[in-house]
Amino acid sequence: MVGILDEVEEKDIRITEKRLLKYRRKYIYVALEEVEDAEFIWSLREVREFEELWDRDIPLSEIAETLERTEFSCLLLSLDRVMNGKIKPRKGWCIW
Repeated sequence: MVGILDEVEEKDIRITEKRLLKYRRKYIYVALEEVEDAEFIWSLREVREFEELWDRDIPLSEIAETLERTEFSCLLLSLDRVMNGKIKPRKGWCIW
């Protein structure tokens, strides 16, 4: 139904509200706010291709070129995929 939040959205809202109440500050810093070349939206096909290239130890700069994305966007995706257990960190974090 339109206008009704699903469970994930409701959970995100509760977490955000809790953080705002817990960490209320006079000044707030927004991480990565000024980064213009950061892309956060990926298609499932792009994510799968990223993971395949990552698993083949392709350097991040080459992955970015192949996917026609910035290295920074690919770095963000790699952090997301590592944090969600979808890819393994590279030895010594040699990603470039």
